[in-house]
Amino acid sequence: MNKKEKSQKIISDLNNEYPKVSVTLDFVNPLELLVATILAAQCTDARVNIVTQDLFKKYKKIEEIPTIQKELELINIDEVRKMFLSPNVIKPDTLSHNEINKNKLISFMCDQNNFSEERISNMINKLEKTQEERSESLDKWFK
Repeated sequence: MNKKEKSQKIISDLNNEYPKVSVTLDFVNPLELLVATILAAQCTDARVNIVTQDLFKKYKKIEEIPTIQKELELINIDEVRKMFLSPNVIKPDTLSHNEINKNKLISFMCDQNNFSEERISNMINKLEKTQEERSESLDKWFK
């Protein structure tokens, strides 16, 4: 069996195994599909479709991609490397879990961020109930 026959067999087998698969990435040619697929490994297909709209308008052929290099040179790669290697995160030993201050939370979510007070109150009640249940279930293990 030559490469073309093997490829056709693989495609046939995949179509039989997955007959109703659809691609959610937006593309019109193989280059766009390749780029979108690479980006999809980093985020959702929906986000890729947003990002690639302008990208595909700007770079229509694979020969134009080297011009991206000029834009990449503007990025401070050391700064990006530093963000990944030394992220600004809170160390677990500095976190403390205090009782929920309902009034402050409602004020923050409703007054400052325009959430519904009823909705936030309901969520706080659910959170409190979940915390109680979690505590009760852990207590059973340590008696």
